[in-house]
Amino acid sequence: LAGVGVLMLSPLLVLAVQLSRLRDDLHFLIRYIPVKAVMGGAALSFALLPAAVTREYIQDRLSLQRALEYVYTPAQVDGPVDPAATQRVIAHVRSHRDSGGWSLSGNGQPYLSRYYAWIVLDNLTLSEEKLNLLERVFLGAEGPEEDVAPATSSGPAVELFSARAVSNWDEPTRAWQTWVYLDLAADSAGWGSGEYSTTFALPPGAYIDDYYLYVGERREHGLLAERRSATWVYRQVTAAGRDPGLLRYVAADRLQLDIFPFAAGEVRRSGFRVIHREPFRLDIDDRSLPLGRPGKHLPTAPILDGGVTYVPRSLKSSLPVVSRQPRIYYVIDASRRDPFVEEQWIDRVRTSASALPAGYLEPRIVLAGTLSARLDATEDWADSLRHSAPGGFFAQRAVEEILGSSLRDTSREYPVIVVAGANPVFTDELSAFTLSTPEGRQLYSLNPDLAWTHLFPDGKQTGPDSVPLPGPSSVYAYPDTLNTLAYLARDDRPGLLLDVSTRLPWSDPTAFTPWRSALGLQAQYLSHRRAGDTGSATWLKEVRGSFRTGVLMPSTALIVLENEAQKTALLRRQEEVLSADPHFDLEETRQMSEPPIWVLLLLLLPLGILLPRLDRLRGHRL
Repeated sequence: LAGVGVLMLSPLLVLAVQLSRLRDDLHFLIRYIPVKAVMGGAALSFALLPAAVTREYIQDRLSLQRALEYVYTPAQVDGPVDPAATQRVIAHVRSHRDSGGWSLSGNGQPYLSRYYAWIVLDNLTLSEEKLNLLERVFLGAEGPEEDVAPATSSGPAVELFSARAVSNWDEPTRAWQTWVYLDLAADSAGWGSGEYSTTFALPPGAYIDDYYLYVGERREHGLLAERRSATWVYRQVTAAGRDPGLLRYVAADRLQLDIFPFAAGEVRRSGFRVIHREPFRLDIDDRSLPLGRPGKHLPTAPILDGGVTYVPRSLKSSLPVVSRQPRIYYVIDASRRDPFVEEQWIDRVRTSASALPAGYLEPRIVLAGTLSARLDATEDWADSLRHSAPGGFFAQRAVEEILGSSLRDTSREYPVIVVAGANPVFTDELSAFTLSTPEGRQLYSLNPDLAWTHLFPDGKQTGPDSVPLPGPSSVYAYPDTLNTLAYLARDDRPGLLLDVSTRLPWSDPTAFTPWRSALGLQAQYLSHRRAGDTGSATWLKEVRGSFRTGVLMPSTALIVLENEAQKTALLRRQEEVLSADPHFDLEETRQMSEPPIWVLLLLLLPLGILLPRLDRLRGHRL
């Protein structure tokens, strides 16, 4: 019965019996009690269980939103998060989600799981990666072992064999418009379907407003869509072996281009248009393309618009040069997992601080648990660490607070962040702070042997096991050394200065050219990220601003789709995402799980027993 599903009908049969008994009870009661009172009492009684379930689900939604906002939108949280409530809601989300493996019943509950997804998750989901992250931040759980990311395609390798750029100056908008043309070819020795994927960086003041891909002989231009919706549709379409192309930001200053599929030996053409104020060189794969014509139409003064100041390269190179001194910030694990290990880290930090190179300012201590606390090295920070509340080693929040405060500090010092502890929790890369950290992303790890290791902006180790700490740094002071507003890196990139207090520059799109609107959008995105103001309201404004101007931003993506059905699916999915909380996830694309072979054999066993008997019965009838 379990195998053929008949047992699933038993609740319906029981329900029919229960309704019959309830009807008899109602007929009996209305002889002695007014009908309205009986019906009212019945309605109230029937509403008790749904109301209790709904109340529990609403509590889960509030707890989950508070936990997600604390991790991803700190500007919206004004107090601590209850770890017990977070643990409970994580367990509930997992219990209502379908299992990744095969089972006879699954993890979800009929009707209730759909109702739970509607109330708590806005009909979306929360990935296992994000649930594990919440456990690490609030409960101090150990992070799962990182799996090696599988190759996106097992087909032939695809390479860029030709690239060129054609630039034109557009006088009405006072900006360069440059088309970048790409010719791609798959290895003729491969088999299956190949995928082209590459990343490239754009300097401040350079933006993409168009993208195309040839689908057969047809040149198809990309649709500007919400980023998560476009990424989800791209994965769905590639799983079906169809023709999509996707261009999106993967960091505040870096983009990724994906094109699929490529047959062995196939050549395909693609390209995108960049709008920019100054000439620069675009590095993509092993090619370096000149965009714009050097020496032509150069700005001679800073460009100020809606709270953002664009400092041209020519002006930047003429600014005065000053030296800034480094100050160490030790971000220490305050998760309270192991007192013995904690004492070891206390000794390492003290030994390291006493042996800093000459020229370093007095170090500062940041205790990074679920909450973070900043102390001076002269305070009894070790005692404060021993009495801190247990939780996770949430290094992301501590690092962002250090970088955020340094942006508002115009003194002659810059932060060098040293992570002291194992398994720090980083939720995102730190590229939003790059434009205002002219010394570079100075993020290091203090190893048990007191050696320094350079970390990626997302907290992953890179480079050699031991590197020297940086010393005094030379940077540009803007606008001068007496009234310095900001410091700029000594490189050949334009500078970008932000003022968060002003209105959104694209609130009146007709008053701005596309390039100036894009400049304001980028400034607002960076400001929101730095301030931790990345909730639904600001995210929706960023998406709508990108749609209004037609310029690609980190919250959107340009996607090429093959047919109208795919475009309709994209718009439908985008509508769902824009009406939901941006912290929730879309379901992953995965193949249907197969039952184990022993289950199939078990289900076939009755047939093996019945078939011989049916053959004998047929023989007797004959």
